[in-house]
Amino acid sequence: MFTSSISPARSSRSCRTCSDRPPAATSRGRPTAKRSTTRAIPRPARSPTERDFWQQLYFHQLGTPVAKDRYELGKDFPKQAEIVLQSDTRGRVLASVEQGDGGIFRYYLKDAKGWRQLADWDDQIALVVFGGTPDLWLVSRKEAPHGKLMKLAATAKTTAEATMIVPEGKDSIVTDFHDKSGVLAVGDRVYVNYQLGGPSEVRAFSIAGKPQKAPVGPAVTGSTRSPVSGSRSHRCCRAASASSTSTSAAVPSSARSGTATACC
Repeated sequence: MFTSSISPARSSRSCRTCSDRPPAATSRGRPTAKRSTTRAIPRPARSPTERDFWQQLYFHQLGTPVAKDRYELGKDFPKQAEIVLQSDTRGRVLASVEQGDGGIFRYYLKDAKGWRQLADWDDQIALVVFGGTPDLWLVSRKEAPHGKLMKLAATAKTTAEATMIVPEGKDSIVTDFHDKSGVLAVGDRVYVNYQLGGPSEVRAFSIAGKPQKAPVGPAVTGSTRSPVSGSRSHRCCRAASASSTSTSAAVPSSARSGTATACC
């Protein structure tokens, strides 16, 4: 179980479990972005204003004392870094790190060989996600402010080795750091969420980047607060949702309902 915690040397208060902290990703057996907990390791108190900073990543074996947790990442992270984890069925772990809420990111991958850094702050990688194959999928905004879809081989050392699959277009690819929405690779299809000024839509591509038939839903009919994960601070107009499915949590927001959304 991976636990994102306040730095042992910089924690602001002593506690085992702090439910009022922003959740970090952990799970039973393998890390996931859905089941989470956060803890701070007991250390001499600092200013209360420092209590939610200096996040680091540790591995916790269920049933063992917290004192035996193993350090993984974060000693060189900036004060305001936020960590979000993903995992896949191959046992790999992807750590996404945002510098505060500034929209700049680092990415780290852990596989059988250990951790390696895939991208740094100035690489302008907005999103990295796992897919149905060992390859990783990413959205780059480097020389492409609207975003371009790229694929990275599982053995690649950095995102500089990524191959472009869908070039930048006139519409922007929508991404979200906390729930990793925006791109979903399933089977031989990749679904990408695009912003069309106001409304947004999901477009489908083959894994080679060829446009495919996209999900179709009813027209936008009303205005509500969007239940779509990733819309943390936005009020959106959206069509009435179609019936949800058991896989809805894994599908990009618009693909889940088959609807377009419009941010007001």
